[in-house]
Amino acid sequence: MRNTSVTVRSLATTALALTAGLGAVTVTATPASAAVAGGMEPTPVSTPAAPYGVRTTCVWSNAVRVTWSRGWFGTAGVSGYEVGAFYTSGTLASSRTVSSWSSQADVNRLRSGTRYQFKVRAKNSAGWGAWSKSVYATTSRY
Repeated sequence: MRNTSVTVRSLATTALALTAGLGAVTVTATPASAAVAGGMEPTPVSTPAAPYGVRTTCVWSNAVRVTWSRGWFGTAGVSGYEVGAFYTSGTLASSRTVSSWSSQADVNRLRSGTRYQFKVRAKNSAGWGAWSKSVYATTSRY
């Protein structure tokens, strides 16, 4: 008869002590606070960094195309982007969400002859990240 004791550590179960002997298994759960004290602190997920290189490339009377750079760093786990068109007062006028593979979006439902500021932000499992730096465009008149 041989007893084997193994310690298994994971984020889901923190720590388990398994003892097997004569076909019987005893499972003991260690409280999460003990695991953190023992150096098993989970790595928190932070919101993604703001996209950079934001530009307006096409301007129509009721829409503006906005492009940005996704970059190589800080994009892991990004599930999508939001492009916001804000009035100069800072109030959101219109927005558009696109997939994580996109690096451009046409923001529609804008007023002709109106100046807007555009910003882009990314989303992951922790939530929405910070807005990018603003770029400005004025929609054309009819």
